[in-house]
Amino acid sequence: MSSAFTIKSVRVDTLSVVLKTVDISAIREGLEKSFSNIDDAGIMPFLLDVHSLENPWDIDIKEILQQFEDLHLRVIGVRHTDKDYAAKVAQCGLAFSILPSDNDNQETQDNLDEEDSEEVSQSDNNESEIKPTLVIDKPVRSGQQIYARGSDIICTAAINQGAEVIADGNIHIYAPLRGRALAGASGNQNARIFVYSMQAQLVSIAGIYRIFDKQLPPSLYRNAVCVSLDGEKLNITALNSN
Repeated sequence: MSSAFTIKSVRVDTLSVVLKTVDISAIREGLEKSFSNIDDAGIMPFLLDVHSLENPWDIDIKEILQQFEDLHLRVIGVRHTDKDYAAKVAQCGLAFSILPSDNDNQETQDNLDEEDSEEVSQSDNNESEIKPTLVIDKPVRSGQQIYARGSDIICTAAINQGAEVIADGNIHIYAPLRGRALAGASGNQNARIFVYSMQAQLVSIAGIYRIFDKQLPPSLYRNAVCVSLDGEKLNITALNSN
């Protein structure tokens, strides 16, 4: 008898909402402002990031989740640096995602520094690990998602509203971007997004998102732009010479 299912590791793209307050009215107002004009916001999965709150153990998660539910937004999990927070999340029937602490990041960096010379040597002798750029020459339709794992992506046709292109590296779109573009998906903060005609619903670099609930200024809207990351802020700059 064949197995009823197989288990595979997959990558799920979510929007992380980093809470800075527990003021319910402020949260509600922010959600309405950010997502009321996004047609397919109801099918986007969200993660609730609570690690920045002063007392995350004392918050009423259910009350906060209700604000999302009222606007038909789907929260699938909660993030925090303490794995013991999973028990609190389980009471709401949600998944828990561990968020690396600053100490974890420092330890990882220290290890990388110690192994740097060895890793460079291995990379020089293993060029086959470098993946070719993914080229898309047909329009990406609403509901479609294209992911360039470990490489850049080049699109020569439009990314329509409701469509999504994702790359671990850079994204080049030589056509209108009307949907979503997420570069540096594996954490590369130096990744960039280049767009011939900027009309996006959302752009992201290394998990830092910007949703366009209002039209960009004339110098950027429908013009060629570059999206880059500066700390936790996305910069959008015009590429034309005018």
